[in-house]
Amino acid sequence: GIFVLLEGREQTVNYVRTPLRFTLTLSDMSLIGKRRAAQRLAAAALAEVNEGVGEDIITTALDGQLAKMVKEAELDVKGQGWMEYLTGGCLKGK
Repeated sequence: GIFVLLEGREQTVNYVRTPLRFTLTLSDMSLIGKRRAAQRLAAAALAEVNEGVGEDIITTALDGQLAKMVKEAELDVKGQGWMEYLTGGCLKGK
């Protein structure tokens, strides 16, 4: 027989009918957000530096991107920025 391992969001993989299903769960759901934040941080810093640069330049890029993320979070707490960021400002005037 053939086995296929399908990974994805539960809402998506539920479309595949099979009696052979298992779900991995996390004891701390905040890890998902922390993982995503780390991915965003690393991707943004990577786009900012050249290949082969030193650790100090990478650290500076990470610090800069972290400062930007903190600023975004502060705007979110004030009730500004987040929805406008997601919608490209199309909610203005509504």
